[in-house]
Amino acid sequence: MEYTEDWINVPNRALHFVGSVPAEVSAEPEGVMRWLLDGAGSHEITALPCENPRWIAPWLLDRRNVVDGDSAQEKRAVFEVVVDGVATMYDNVPLHRMARGVALRPEHVALGRVQQVAELMPGFRMLRAEHGQPRLRHQVSVPSPLDLALFTLASPKAAVGPVTKARAVAAALRHYGVFRDAVVGEVVELHDRFGDELVFQVEAPSVLVGLWSVPAPVRPLLARVLARQVADVLTRLPADASVVLHLCYGDLDHTSLVRPTSLKPAVLFLNALANLLRHRERERPAVHLPAAFGDQPPPVDTEYYQPLTRLDAGYPLYAGVADHRDPDVSRAALELFEAAAGRRTEAVSTACGLGREPLALATRAVAVCRTLTHARRPHAEDAALPPLLGTTEV
Repeated sequence: MEYTEDWINVPNRALHFVGSVPAEVSAEPEGVMRWLLDGAGSHEITALPCENPRWIAPWLLDRRNVVDGDSAQEKRAVFEVVVDGVATMYDNVPLHRMARGVALRPEHVALGRVQQVAELMPGFRMLRAEHGQPRLRHQVSVPSPLDLALFTLASPKAAVGPVTKARAVAAALRHYGVFRDAVVGEVVELHDRFGDELVFQVEAPSVLVGLWSVPAPVRPLLARVLARQVADVLTRLPADASVVLHLCYGDLDHTSLVRPTSLKPAVLFLNALANLLRHRERERPAVHLPAAFGDQPPPVDTEYYQPLTRLDAGYPLYAGVADHRDPDVSRAALELFEAAAGRRTEAVSTACGLGREPLALATRAVAVCRTLTHARRPHAEDAALPPLLGTTEV
């Protein structure tokens, strides 16, 4: 992108933290949030998250302990484990099925976000005051109900035959409404309690993974189907709630489920979603759109970003282009992203959370993000990056 004099007075981009941080940072929410604030320095951040470095893996592993019934004699397991696993990578994510005779209810799949957020808000408010940022909001991770249903009942890479897999997907789709009611119910309660102190990040890896898992001719139809599902969720959230839509290619064990070659499927989906939201008189959410994926850096190929020329202009964009290995590649990717979109992005970010990165690489990734926030060139204090300690990558 050619920077003209019009850009001189353009405000800097914000820094967007997707959510998780390396486990080495701290076991305490306050320590996690402080690390993120210190990493951002004087730069504006979109919101302050505090998420588990393993995303929903602990929740998923706990499904085997969920019981139904009021008395000790009546209690029975809600889920049965079909294929066990520890959820450290996609190949060992456990596969569940509904126990015979049990009717799934929202409380069986509740995320527990209300209690989690209520417990950390005093620490968040203290840090917000300490850093002199009275308008800073806390970012709450909200897995898409479809993703939650699929991860629970149709593990993406479980070692089962095609018939079992098809039945698992059918079960996930059949119970989707229960997962949706659980997720939406928690968001509504949180919004009622904390109002504009919160931003809800709706996380939907199933969108891009699904679109890249089918033949290209099928993608426009699937994009519309997925857009209807996401619109169904977004329009059930309070109209005045702040929402970010996080798209992803999967990042468990820092490995993506698919390898994209362009942003065309993402644009197909986002345009279909924009049409639905416009029809329902709802604002388009901010979108965190990754260019990098898994352990791969962002492409610096013009064709990869070209579909953004057709993206609905109503989305505030958070560009997921920051890669710890090379700030120059990251900036080149950002320039290609913005040139294709025809506008400046509101924020810059990594492709996904930092929880799967070693601490040294996560620290460097945050430093790269800082260099990308500047409208023209990094300030002197952001130009020098921490070294890649303990790695041979350059």
